[in-house]
Amino acid sequence: MNAFNIYEGAIQNAEQNDLAVDAEYIKDYASGALDVEITTEVAEKIVSCFVDYEAVRENGNGVDYDYLVKFELQDIEIV
Repeated sequence: MNAFNIYEGAIQNAEQNDLAVDAEYIKDYASGALDVEITTEVAEKIVSCFVDYEAVRENGNGVDYDYLVKFELQDIEIV
């Protein structure tokens, strides 16, 4: 499992349940839904990618999900 996998599940859950996305939420999601513990640093990186992607998407600029999210998170392995 990697940080991108956590991102996808956590963000989908947050959007479906109208939840705020912050580091504490990401850590709680990983622990509760996936039974893995992640560091605050990893959670903050996930949130940072989410914020960057949302800012670009909301401004109507060309959005490259792979560069803003996937490539930033896929190499962060969670054990």
